[in-house]
Amino acid sequence: ADVLKIIEAAKAEGMTSEQEEGIRQIAADAQVRLVVELSNLLKLSATDFDITEDQFNDLKAIQTFQDTEAYISTAVYDFSTVTEVTGTGVTGEVEETTASI
Repeated sequence: ADVLKIIEAAKAEGMTSEQEEGIRQIAADAQVRLVVELSNLLKLSATDFDITEDQFNDLKAIQTFQDTEAYISTAVYDFSTVTEVTGTGVTGEVEETTASI
């Protein structure tokens, strides 16, 4: 899905200032997390980003996706398996459908 098109459509339908701020925060968190993860993966330094070591350390210290992580840590998940007999096959065997939810 084209995320930008979805956001544009939502804005066209009318967004609250809280929703717009939420999108802005998600975008900022994503950019920070991307830079930090890429710097770890590719062994990049402050020099590679043309910033000071202090700026780089400040960037790496930013806590991202705090609201999301707080929600996930307190969310209640209910997983169950449902089996349903959907009929019998041509040869008379029972056909079952199993879905994990």
